[in-house]
Amino acid sequence: MRQENKSQCRVIVHASLLAIAGGAIIGISMLATSQEKAKRLGENEVAHLEQPTGATVVQPHADGGGVVTLTDANFVEQVIGSRQPVLVDVWASWCGPCRAIAPVIEQLAKEFTNRATVAKLEIEANPRLAQLLKVEALPTLLIIKDGSIVDAMVGLVSKNEITERLRAQLDGAES
Repeated sequence: MRQENKSQCRVIVHASLLAIAGGAIIGISMLATSQEKAKRLGENEVAHLEQPTGATVVQPHADGGGVVTLTDANFVEQVIGSRQPVLVDVWASWCGPCRAIAPVIEQLAKEFTNRATVAKLEIEANPRLAQLLKVEALPTLLIIKDGSIVDAMVGLVSKNEITERLRAQLDGAES
């Protein structure tokens, strides 16, 4: 029965992620020209460009070792369209445990460069995404692979725990 529940949960979550994808497809076409401008601003600069919808696009560091900032505008491209697992840290500036885990997230981004994407989603700036992902507590860490949430951790989780769970998804992709 437990396996059956996991399958049902994955279907529901996958449907939710597809709903996000459907709602954000329009934003991708507007995003393309802004991303071209961002690339021209410099390799290691973080470029904030206003979209017509009011969403902010943030380019990750060109070295690939930084944390990607997720928004309504780039969620589909960075998460749904990713070829590798994505660790998403859902956080808020007022959340003490979120601030405590932030350095761990930065370290993981460097350690998993070119193997997994590490991203942050601020709940207050992107309440629609947080709602669609059914985030109820902070911090919430999600591992999304092939457009589906495959693992979730809530609260202040140790670096070892996060590393083990992310590696499990990587090992599954390499087998």
